[in-house]
Amino acid sequence: MDTVNYEKKSPTAWITITRPQVMNACDPPTTDYIYECEQDFDKDPELKVLVLTGAGERAFCTGMDLKAAATRIASGGPVSNVVPPYMKTDKVTIAAVNGYAVAGGLERALACDIRIASENARFGCFEIRRGLPNPPDPLIRLVGFGPALHMLLSGDLIDAQEALRIGLVTKVVSAKKLIPTVEELAARMGEYPTEVLVATKKAAFAGRDMTTEQSHLFARALSAPLRDSDISREGVTAFAERRKANYGNSSS
Repeated sequence: MDTVNYEKKSPTAWITITRPQVMNACDPPTTDYIYECEQDFDKDPELKVLVLTGAGERAFCTGMDLKAAATRIASGGPVSNVVPPYMKTDKVTIAAVNGYAVAGGLERALACDIRIASENARFGCFEIRRGLPNPPDPLIRLVGFGPALHMLLSGDLIDAQEALRIGLVTKVVSAKKLIPTVEELAARMGEYPTEVLVATKKAAFAGRDMTTEQSHLFARALSAPLRDSDISREGVTAFAERRKANYGNSSS
Protein backbone atom coordinates (compact mmCIF):
# COMPACT_ATOMS: atom_id res chain seq x y z
CA MET A 1 0.00 0.00 0.00
CA ASP A 2 1.31 3.45 -0.93
CA THR A 3 0.67 4.98 2.49
CA VAL A 4 2.10 2.15 4.61
CA ASN A 5 5.22 0.04 4.17
CA TYR A 6 5.02 -3.37 5.86
CA GLU A 7 8.31 -5.25 5.91
CA LYS A 8 9.18 -8.56 7.53
CA LYS A 9 12.78 -9.18 8.55
CA SER A 10 12.28 -12.23 10.74
CA PRO A 11 12.16 -12.12 13.71
CA THR A 12 11.20 -8.42 13.35
CA ALA A 13 8.44 -6.74 11.35
CA TRP A 14 8.34 -3.03 10.54
CA ILE A 15 5.29 -0.87 9.88
CA THR A 16 6.23 2.53 8.46
CA ILE A 17 3.52 5.12 7.84
CA THR A 18 4.54 6.74 4.56
CA ARG A 19 2.50 9.94 4.39
CA PRO A 20 5.19 12.52 5.25
CA GLN A 21 3.43 15.16 3.12
CA VAL A 22 0.66 15.22 5.77
CA MET A 23 2.91 14.57 8.79
CA ASN A 24 2.01 10.86 8.62
CA ALA A 25 -1.60 11.54 9.52
CA CYS A 26 -3.85 8.55 8.88
CA ASP A 27 -6.91 8.44 6.65
CA PRO A 28 -9.32 5.48 7.02
CA PRO A 29 -7.63 3.23 4.39
CA THR A 30 -4.26 3.79 6.05
CA THR A 31 -5.68 3.02 9.50
CA ASP A 32 -7.36 -0.14 8.25
CA TYR A 33 -4.21 -1.39 6.54
CA ILE A 34 -2.07 -0.78 9.63
CA TYR A 35 -4.53 -2.94 11.54
CA GLU A 36 -4.26 -5.68 8.90
CA CYS A 37 -0.46 -5.57 9.20
CA GLU A 38 -0.66 -5.84 12.98
CA GLN A 39 -2.92 -8.88 12.67
CA ASP A 40 -0.55 -10.50 10.18
CA PHE A 41 2.36 -9.94 12.56
CA ASP A 42 0.44 -11.42 15.47
CA LYS A 43 -0.37 -14.60 13.52
CA ASP A 44 3.08 -15.16 12.01
CA PRO A 45 5.03 -17.62 14.23
CA GLU A 46 8.35 -16.46 12.76
CA LEU A 47 7.90 -12.90 14.02
CA LYS A 48 8.58 -11.78 17.60
CA VAL A 49 8.96 -7.98 17.55
CA LEU A 50 6.95 -5.31 15.72
CA VAL A 51 8.33 -1.80 15.18
CA LEU A 52 6.06 1.12 14.28
CA THR A 53 7.51 4.33 12.87
CA GLY A 54 6.83 7.12 10.39
CA ALA A 55 8.61 8.12 7.20
CA GLY A 56 10.91 11.14 7.40
CA GLU A 57 12.11 13.05 10.45
CA ARG A 58 9.23 15.51 10.88
CA ALA A 59 6.56 13.19 12.25
CA PHE A 60 5.99 9.75 13.72
CA CYS A 61 2.22 10.11 13.31
CA THR A 62 -0.12 13.05 13.87
CA GLY A 63 -3.28 11.02 14.24
CA MET A 64 -6.39 11.44 12.12
CA ASP A 65 -6.06 13.16 8.75
CA LEU A 66 -8.12 16.27 9.57
CA LYS A 67 -8.38 17.45 5.96
CA ALA A 68 -9.86 14.08 4.98
CA ALA A 69 -12.17 14.35 8.00
CA ALA A 70 -13.30 17.84 6.94
CA THR A 71 -14.15 16.49 3.49
CA ARG A 72 -16.10 13.68 5.10
CA ILE A 73 -18.03 16.15 7.29
CA ALA A 74 -18.83 18.35 4.30
CA SER A 75 -20.45 15.38 2.57
CA GLY A 76 -22.54 14.57 5.63
CA GLY A 77 -20.30 11.90 7.06
CA PRO A 78 -18.96 11.43 10.63
CA VAL A 79 -15.93 13.22 12.05
CA SER A 80 -14.13 9.88 12.29
CA ASN A 81 -14.77 6.30 11.32
CA VAL A 82 -14.62 3.45 13.80
CA VAL A 83 -10.92 2.94 14.56
CA PRO A 84 -9.72 -0.63 15.17
CA PRO A 85 -7.75 -1.26 18.38
CA TYR A 86 -4.04 -0.46 18.30
CA MET A 87 -1.34 -3.09 18.80
CA LYS A 88 -3.49 -5.87 20.29
CA THR A 89 -0.82 -8.56 20.46
CA ASP A 90 0.97 -10.52 23.16
CA LYS A 91 4.24 -10.14 21.27
CA VAL A 92 6.66 -7.23 21.72
CA THR A 93 5.95 -3.86 20.10
CA ILE A 94 8.25 -0.84 19.82
CA ALA A 95 7.50 2.72 18.72
CA ALA A 96 10.42 4.45 17.01
CA VAL A 97 9.24 8.03 17.49
CA ASN A 98 10.70 10.44 14.98
CA GLY A 99 9.27 13.96 15.17
CA TYR A 100 5.68 14.70 16.16
CA ALA A 101 3.59 12.07 17.95
CA VAL A 102 0.35 13.88 18.69
CA ALA A 103 -3.36 13.07 19.04
CA GLY A 104 -3.96 9.59 17.60
CA GLY A 105 -0.26 9.36 16.83
CA LEU A 106 0.51 9.62 20.53
CA GLU A 107 -2.15 6.97 21.18
CA ARG A 108 -0.38 4.66 18.73
CA ALA A 109 2.91 5.20 20.53
CA LEU A 110 1.26 4.58 23.91
CA ALA A 111 -0.14 1.29 22.60
CA CYS A 112 3.40 0.01 22.05
CA ASP A 113 5.34 -1.69 24.84
CA ILE A 114 8.50 0.38 24.40
CA ARG A 115 8.96 3.92 23.06
CA ILE A 116 12.33 5.19 21.87
CA ALA A 117 12.46 8.78 20.62
CA SER A 118 14.72 10.92 18.50
CA GLU A 119 15.88 14.24 19.92
CA ASN A 120 13.43 16.09 17.68
CA ALA A 121 10.39 14.12 18.90
CA ARG A 122 7.45 16.07 20.26
CA PHE A 123 4.42 14.71 22.10
CA GLY A 124 0.98 16.17 22.69
CA CYS A 125 -2.71 15.46 23.25
CA PHE A 126 -4.07 17.66 20.48
CA GLU A 127 -7.59 16.22 20.54
CA ILE A 128 -8.75 18.89 22.98
CA ARG A 129 -7.64 21.60 20.54
CA ARG A 130 -10.13 20.21 18.02
CA GLY A 131 -13.02 19.59 20.41
CA LEU A 132 -12.46 15.83 20.45
CA PRO A 133 -12.42 13.54 23.51
CA ASN A 134 -9.26 11.60 24.28
CA PRO A 135 -9.02 8.26 26.15
CA PRO A 136 -7.02 9.23 29.26
CA ASP A 137 -6.23 5.85 30.81
CA PRO A 138 -3.14 4.79 28.79
CA LEU A 139 -1.33 8.07 29.41
CA ILE A 140 -2.30 8.21 33.11
CA ARG A 141 -1.09 4.64 33.65
CA LEU A 142 2.23 5.40 32.00
CA VAL A 143 3.27 8.80 33.36
CA GLY A 144 1.03 9.33 36.38
CA PHE A 145 -2.07 11.40 37.01
CA GLY A 146 -0.56 14.89 37.28
CA PRO A 147 1.61 14.97 34.13
CA ALA A 148 -1.05 13.12 32.12
CA LEU A 149 -3.85 15.46 33.14
CA HIS A 150 -1.75 18.49 32.23
CA MET A 151 -1.13 17.08 28.75
CA LEU A 152 -4.76 16.00 28.29
CA LEU A 153 -6.33 19.31 29.32
CA SER A 154 -3.76 21.78 27.97
CA GLY A 155 -2.96 20.31 24.58
CA ASP A 156 0.62 21.44 25.21
CA LEU A 157 3.57 19.89 23.43
CA ILE A 158 6.43 18.38 25.38
CA ASP A 159 9.86 17.66 23.94
CA ALA A 160 11.81 14.42 23.98
CA GLN A 161 13.78 15.19 27.14
CA GLU A 162 10.63 16.03 29.08
CA ALA A 163 9.03 12.84 27.75
CA LEU A 164 12.05 10.93 29.06
CA ARG A 165 11.85 12.65 32.43
CA ILE A 166 8.19 11.71 33.01
CA GLY A 167 8.61 8.17 31.67
CA LEU A 168 6.72 8.57 28.40
CA VAL A 169 9.77 7.23 26.55
CA THR A 170 12.64 5.10 27.81
CA LYS A 171 15.45 6.41 25.62
CA VAL A 172 16.29 9.49 23.54
CA VAL A 173 18.87 9.35 20.74
CA SER A 174 19.84 11.50 17.78
CA ALA A 175 17.67 11.30 14.68
CA LYS A 176 20.46 9.46 12.84
CA LYS A 177 20.75 6.86 15.58
CA LEU A 178 17.03 6.21 16.09
CA ILE A 179 16.52 3.41 13.56
CA PRO A 180 19.87 1.67 14.25
CA THR A 181 19.14 1.81 18.00
CA VAL A 182 15.71 0.27 17.55
CA GLU A 183 17.04 -2.32 15.09
CA GLU A 184 19.65 -3.42 17.62
CA LEU A 185 17.12 -3.69 20.44
CA ALA A 186 14.60 -5.58 18.29
CA ALA A 187 17.28 -7.99 17.07
CA ARG A 188 18.44 -8.65 20.64
CA MET A 189 14.91 -9.34 21.87
CA GLY A 190 14.34 -11.45 18.77
CA GLU A 191 16.92 -13.89 20.12
CA TYR A 192 14.77 -14.62 23.17
CA PRO A 193 12.09 -17.35 23.14
CA THR A 194 8.65 -16.09 22.21
CA GLU A 195 7.09 -18.08 25.05
CA VAL A 196 9.16 -16.20 27.62
CA LEU A 197 8.59 -12.80 26.01
CA VAL A 198 4.84 -13.40 25.93
CA ALA A 199 4.66 -14.71 29.51
CA THR A 200 6.65 -11.74 30.80
CA LYS A 201 4.50 -9.20 28.95
CA LYS A 202 1.25 -10.84 30.09
CA ALA A 203 2.41 -10.88 33.71
CA ALA A 204 3.47 -7.23 33.56
CA PHE A 205 0.23 -5.93 32.06
CA ALA A 206 -2.14 -8.08 34.10
CA GLY A 207 -0.23 -7.34 37.28
CA ARG A 208 -0.97 -3.63 37.06
CA ASP A 209 -4.54 -4.28 38.21
CA MET A 210 -3.67 -6.77 40.95
CA THR A 211 -2.32 -6.58 44.45
CA THR A 212 1.38 -7.35 44.84
CA GLU A 213 0.60 -10.84 46.08
CA GLN A 214 -1.89 -11.54 43.27
CA SER A 215 0.59 -10.27 40.69
CA HIS A 216 3.33 -12.50 42.10
CA LEU A 217 1.11 -15.58 42.04
CA PHE A 218 -0.12 -14.84 38.51
CA ALA A 219 3.43 -14.39 37.22
CA ARG A 220 4.51 -17.66 38.85
CA ALA A 221 1.57 -19.49 37.26
CA LEU A 222 2.49 -18.16 33.82
CA SER A 223 6.15 -19.01 34.19
CA ALA A 224 5.72 -22.43 35.81
CA PRO A 225 5.54 -24.40 32.52
CA LEU A 226 8.69 -22.65 31.31
CA ARG A 227 10.89 -22.96 34.38
CA ASP A 228 11.79 -26.60 33.74
CA SER A 229 11.39 -26.64 29.97
CA ASP A 230 13.84 -27.28 27.14
CA ILE A 231 13.98 -23.52 26.72
CA SER A 232 15.13 -22.81 30.27
CA ARG A 233 17.52 -25.77 30.27
CA GLU A 234 19.18 -24.48 27.12
CA GLY A 235 19.44 -20.94 28.51
CA VAL A 236 21.09 -22.07 31.74
CA THR A 237 23.38 -24.59 30.02
CA ALA A 238 24.50 -22.05 27.43
CA PHE A 239 25.48 -19.63 30.21
CA ALA A 240 27.48 -22.31 32.01
CA GLU A 241 29.22 -23.30 28.78
CA ARG A 242 29.88 -19.67 27.84
CA ARG A 243 28.12 -19.88 24.50
CA LYS A 244 25.13 -18.29 22.84
CA ALA A 245 21.85 -20.04 23.60
CA ASN A 246 20.21 -21.91 20.74
CA TYR A 247 16.48 -22.12 21.28
CA GLY A 248 15.92 -24.02 18.05
CA ASN A 249 12.35 -24.16 16.80
CA SER A 250 10.62 -23.05 19.98
CA SER A 251 7.51 -21.22 18.78
CA SER A 252 9.73 -18.51 19.66
